[in-house]
Amino acid sequence: MAIVGNSTPVKANLRIGETNAAVVHRPWTSPLLHRSRFAASAPSRMRHRHPMDSALASIMASLGGVAHIRDLLERGYSRHQVAAHDRRGDLLRPRIGWYVSPALSPDAIRAIGVGGRLGCISAARSYGLATPQDRRLHVALDDHATRLRSSRDGFRNISAGQDPEVVWHWVGDLGVTGDERFRVTPSACIVQASNCVSPEWTIGIIDSGLRNGVLDPRALEALHAHSTTRRLLPMADGRAESILESILRVRLRAAGLSPQPQVELGRYRVDLMLDGWLVIEADGATHGSERQFAWDRERDSFFARSGIRVLRFTYRQIVDEWPQTLATILAVRSRERPGH
Repeated sequence: MAIVGNSTPVKANLRIGETNAAVVHRPWTSPLLHRSRFAASAPSRMRHRHPMDSALASIMASLGGVAHIRDLLERGYSRHQVAAHDRRGDLLRPRIGWYVSPALSPDAIRAIGVGGRLGCISAARSYGLATPQDRRLHVALDDHATRLRSSRDGFRNISAGQDPEVVWHWVGDLGVTGDERFRVTPSACIVQASNCVSPEWTIGIIDSGLRNGVLDPRALEALHAHSTTRRLLPMADGRAESILESILRVRLRAAGLSPQPQVELGRYRVDLMLDGWLVIEADGATHGSERQFAWDRERDSFFARSGIRVLRFTYRQIVDEWPQTLATILAVRSRERPGH
């Protein structure tokens, strides 16, 4: 179990591929929102529930999909009416006193059930940012959070650090506005990630935020205000098309090389290029279609005719076998340089 906070940050999952012996990876199952009646009937009620009335839908939207019972009482609902909406499936109750919209993601509902909100790479993933491979739930907690619950059972009390499927991030006053009711802001999740994963992975997340527009000027200003992310920002590049490409670029630069990202060669674009003739690509997935296979062969033929050498590396080679991968790149660069 990893606990991450402002006062004593602990590095967690520094390299993807490393595992924590205390972490048990299990396929996701529906969170036990209630011990008996609700746990058995919630999936059925969610499938057959009536459309939420417009007034309640508007209120839940204004609250970012998360409401405490006080929020609903203050807006004119009685406890009996809230209970009725709960029974109809208009609302879900992940923990005593808290209600959420059924439209929230399973991870967001689990985070509310624990007693916090999505944080770190779990929040980053909810914004569509590229993240390291980590199945654990990252939860941001207020410094004064109490009555913490299991991520699988919102009625079972636990202490911080006792749930092997959760990484806890103590982050001060979380506030309760808008979308931030179920997740921290984009800048906050990246700051938390900088205390949780290695710098190169954090740069990859920043690259993703720059590329998809999640990191607007206000978010970038917040990252500049934090010492760790301020140091990493100059190394970020929004042109990267995958987090694996980001890792490859950062590691090449750390080795003293100067890769150019996303270079146009004829009608093709490559991940990284060294010295104008050596292309290095990160193969994060296998393309099995006949059309893609033909495109790749046509592309390779063009590079061969143009005197361009291409090296492709898999996730494992870039992340887990980097010394050997770097040695290959340096050897090819030295032996096959044009004119040598």
